[in-house]
Amino acid sequence: MRVSSVSDANNKTRATPFAKSNMSIPTSVKKSGSWDQQSAATASTTEEFSVDADVPRSLWLSQSLRENVDKMPKIQLVPLNCTFGVVNQKPAMSMKSALKKERQALHKNDKKSDISIVFAVRHPGCVQVREHGLQLSELAASKDDLMRGVNFWGIVKESSGQEQSLLNFYDNYFHFPLYVDNKWSIYKAMGDRKLCIINAVKQAFRARSRWASKGLCNQFNGKGDARLQGGILIFKRGKLRFACDEVFGKELDLNDFRATIRALKDEDVTSSTEMSSSTESFVSTRIEI
Repeated sequence: MRVSSVSDANNKTRATPFAKSNMSIPTSVKKSGSWDQQSAATASTTEEFSVDADVPRSLWLSQSLRENVDKMPKIQLVPLNCTFGVVNQKPAMSMKSALKKERQALHKNDKKSDISIVFAVRHPGCVQVREHGLQLSELAASKDDLMRGVNFWGIVKESSGQEQSLLNFYDNYFHFPLYVDNKWSIYKAMGDRKLCIINAVKQAFRARSRWASKGLCNQFNGKGDARLQGGILIFKRGKLRFACDEVFGKELDLNDFRATIRALKDEDVTSSTEMSSSTESFVSTRIEI
């Protein structure tokens, strides 16, 4: 996944995600010297997006996502049933409803599910997408407490005509609920980024030995779009907080995802501690009175 704080070929600049009501600059930005007048102007005129200094910059929201974040809950998604070797579609629902549904599904297993990792798939038959699917599956399978209550699901652009690659992806690389975004709204909100064929060929040449060692290969069958790029979206209680773009030829840095999940969970601990301290202070004041 691409480090989202860097401008891409379409000149999409990274907006620094600091709350407009508190223009303090995280230590990581102070050290990098990346805080400039343009960043300040962007932060002061956009909706509030707080961020922990421990969250890698590769997962900060892009300017495109910040501009479209209010539209995302209304995006229509079609749930897919990929069991028994058949792809069936279910009635459409909003992105907001899908997030709620997947959180509740995990919560039934006695896990409080506040964090959602949503994989926007470019093409289920692409070797790079399959590698990322395996990595996310590895992250989800972690046995430590950090991953408790984190739900995973994916979005594809289309299902008709690519059933076999979709079933293969679901069965062997990313065995989590899948939805179809028929209008490609999620992908457009992420910047409408197109894969450069020349660059893809170069990156594929460099990554071929790594893919081969994992037993990964392409399965396109000439069906479906493979150029409009996706990425990974991270929600907390249904609100988009962080994301990163797909970078063809590059593995995911799972440590970045772990750091982000930890920061999101630590918010609740900090909030609980502050509330407890405030209550104790109030009780102490009443006693003195």
